[in-house]
Amino acid sequence: SIPIEPDSATSASGGFDPSLGGAATHGLDNAFYMGALEFVVRTSRSCSIWFPANDPSQPGGTLANTVFRPAVMEPRLEEQPDGTRIHVHYRGASSIGLHPSADGNLVDDTNTPFVHMARVDASSLDLYGDHYRPRLGPGPWPLHNSGLSNQGIVGLDGGSGLPNEQWTDDIAEINGARFYQVRVSFVSNISTAQSPRLSALAVAWGQ
Repeated sequence: SIPIEPDSATSASGGFDPSLGGAATHGLDNAFYMGALEFVVRTSRSCSIWFPANDPSQPGGTLANTVFRPAVMEPRLEEQPDGTRIHVHYRGASSIGLHPSADGNLVDDTNTPFVHMARVDASSLDLYGDHYRPRLGPGPWPLHNSGLSNQGIVGLDGGSGLPNEQWTDDIAEINGARFYQVRVSFVSNISTAQSPRLSALAVAWGQ
């Protein structure tokens, strides 16, 4: 971009011709600019894969009556730049089916060479954290399609495909889940151009 400060300009320099790589327009151009617009990123989000709430006393097993604890973050929220925020949301599933892996090399917690891609490959998720099966041919994942998303994932209400597809900021609402997913939203300060940062996030659970 080429900044222009009208108050300090001593002569007209013309507009910008995109067909000429941004060169100045001709002096007799019958168009002029009314203003300029600069875009900034206010909110950005990151969605995790699905993690199993493993039973530490039984490797490869998950707890039946899981009780979750809120996420611990580093840096802490009070250490973030002024005017920035980090919001953490969660959702849980009662079961996630196993699918053959694309290359045959991925394994689940019991070393079985079959795995649901939503547990190991974040590229199978769309912008909302919803899982889709591998697409056929080029093209982006669908923005959202409740009939095709999250196949093989059973929600806490027993419905296949996460029918409510809702996130919650109260992790206690997913107690009992055998699998959980995390969404982190980063809210920047658009006045100071500062953004929050996150180097570590941990979720604890017990029974």
